[in-house]
Amino acid sequence: MVPGASKPRLDAAPSAAEIASITDPIERAERISRVAQTFGTLPGALAKLRVEALAEARAAGHAVAALAAWVGLSPGRISQLTGMKTRPDASTSSLAHICAAPGAPPSAPAKTAAGADFHTLAAEATA
Repeated sequence: MVPGASKPRLDAAPSAAEIASITDPIERAERISRVAQTFGTLPGALAKLRVEALAEARAAGHAVAALAAWVGLSPGRISQLTGMKTRPDASTSSLAHICAAPGAPPSAPAKTAAGADFHTLAAEATA
């Protein structure tokens, strides 16, 4: 867009029904992301369609990084929109390995100095 030019009117954006008719979830999410970039915002119906398309693509086995590149979003934003992690769960994270008892295998649960399991403590604290 040319600096100083006004943004296109949102009513000129493709309709949710038009975009929903695109069968490929990646193409659907990419089209919606282009609408967001062009108009600077997304109507609720299109935002919901984008989340559904990204979740559908993730469920089909597409990697977060690949989806991010295809639709022009960051991997973190893809994860945020789909509610799916981009990193391993806490039990296999590098921090859990650092906190594991000395000499314990990396798969051993992380323990506090008093010997309590971090995951048990977290569950008790939120209960």
